[in-house]
Amino acid sequence: MTNHTDQQGLPDSEQPINPFQASSGLDEATHSTLDGKQLNPWFSMMSDPRTTVRQLVDTSPTRYVLLLAALGGISANLVASAIGLVNEPSDRMIFLVVAALLGGCFGLASLFVMGWAFAIAGWSLGGVARALQCRTAMAWSQVPFCWLLPLFAGVAIYCALRGPDLLVLVEADGVNDEPYWDYPSWLRGALGLSVVASIWQIALLAQSLGEVHQFSSLRGLAIVFLAGILVGTVTIVGYVPLSILLSSLA
Repeated sequence: MTNHTDQQGLPDSEQPINPFQASSGLDEATHSTLDGKQLNPWFSMMSDPRTTVRQLVDTSPTRYVLLLAALGGISANLVASAIGLVNEPSDRMIFLVVAALLGGCFGLASLFVMGWAFAIAGWSLGGVARALQCRTAMAWSQVPFCWLLPLFAGVAIYCALRGPDLLVLVEADGVNDEPYWDYPSWLRGALGLSVVASIWQIALLAQSLGEVHQFSSLRGLAIVFLAGILVGTVTIVGYVPLSILLSSLA
C-alpha cells in the first residue's frame, strides 16, 4: 500500500494541523450535501438555505430560476397593489392584471440585473461566484413569496372586486376629532405579512450569497447592500445624461 509523504518525509496522516490555513471552500453545508442527502428546495430553502443552495448550484443551477423570479415578483406586487385597488373607483380588474404583469416582468428583469450586481459586489469582497450562481441564490430566496402567492393573489382579487366598499368608517376618538375611512384590519395584516416575508427573503438571500461566494452570511448581507448601491449609482449616472439629452431634443 502506498504511503503518501510530503517534502519533509512525513506521512499525510502525521501532517501538523495549521490553524491559520485557509478553508478549502467546502463548509459543513457542502459536506452534508455531498454525503448524499437530497433536499426538497421548496421546503428546505426556508430553514437551511446554505445547504439547499449548494445542492442546487452543484446539480442544477438553472432549475426553476425564471419561474421563481416571475412568481416572486407577481406575489410581491399584488399585495403591494392592494391599497391602490381599494382606492380605485373603476377599472380595478385591469389594474390588477397590469400589476401582475408588471410584477412578473420586474422579477425577471431584476434577476439578471441583480445577478450581475451580486457577482461584482461579491468579487470586490473576495467572493468566487459567477452571475449564474448568484441568480440561483436570488431566485430561490423568493420561496417565501412564492408560498404566499395564493394568499396575496386572493387578497388582491378581493380588493379588486369590492374596491372602496372595503373601507371601514372609524368613529371619532381622542386622537381624531372627526370620523374617517380606514382600511380593514385583515388588509393591514396582509401588508404586515408581506413585510415579514421581505425580511425573511433578505435573510435567505444573504445566506445564499454567502454560500455561493464561499464566505459568511454577514458578508453576504454586505453584498446585498453593495449591489443595491451599485445598481442605484449606475441608474442615476445613466438617467441624468439621458434626461438632459431628451430635454434638449424637446
